[in-house]
Amino acid sequence: MTATELDLDHKVFKDIVDDLPLCALIIDDHRKIVYANQRVLTYFGYSRQSLPLKLLEKLLAKDIRDECTKRIDDFIRSDKKSASLNDGLDSVKAVRVDGSEFPVDISMTKANTKDGAYACILFNDVSRRSKLENYLQNVISIDPITNLLNRRAFEDRMRKEHERELRRDRIYGIFLMDIYKLQTINDEFGHDTGDKAIRIFADYCRNFFRKSDVIARWGDDEFIAFLPEVTKENALSISERLISSVKGIKFKSATGDQDVEIAVNIG
Repeated sequence: MTATELDLDHKVFKDIVDDLPLCALIIDDHRKIVYANQRVLTYFGYSRQSLPLKLLEKLLAKDIRDECTKRIDDFIRSDKKSASLNDGLDSVKAVRVDGSEFPVDISMTKANTKDGAYACILFNDVSRRSKLENYLQNVISIDPITNLLNRRAFEDRMRKEHERELRRDRIYGIFLMDIYKLQTINDEFGHDTGDKAIRIFADYCRNFFRKSDVIARWGDDEFIAFLPEVTKENALSISERLISSVKGIKFKSATGDQDVEIAVNIG
């Protein structure tokens, strides 16, 4: 008997799908859940009785729910037999019954019957992959001494910020800052003290600038900041305040026996 001649009964089908290593759902053409395997119940926290006939979008995070349901409806009405829900989206998250969310890849297959179209929705939890991707992104984007963005990451971010400000017809400010005579600090007190000065200034910038501002380490003694929605007068006032407040900051050298003072230049 060939595979095409095999007529699987309901129990055989259920046993196979229930043992899948993925969350598997079957929905009708109104997006109502008509079947869910055991892994769905485990991951999402629903009981076997509570899940059937719920709408699929109840399992999707609110911020992507409208876009995902539109894509599912388009898929069910299309001639396609399979599709990925994630195509073109930055991320898709599923939501458990307790409200917690986790990142997923969602694939879809479809079958047409005399009673209408049915789609099989497969959820693949990619939490571990997402954590690894975030870790690798941090490795290539974060300056190890200051934990600020590095130059490459700032340039990537600035391209997006610049385009957004242009679309909104808004002006912005850029501060290029350097720690005054950092090389002298390195020569007199050692590079460990120089690194300490860099960290102290980075921490000060985190507290000084707004949450909407973007700060990065630009070079050895250089830092850069992007300030959205500031006028030239605002920018000058902010820079003067920063110069004044940083001047006079003192800290102990890396050996702890000498006082070191920092100052900043801004362009």
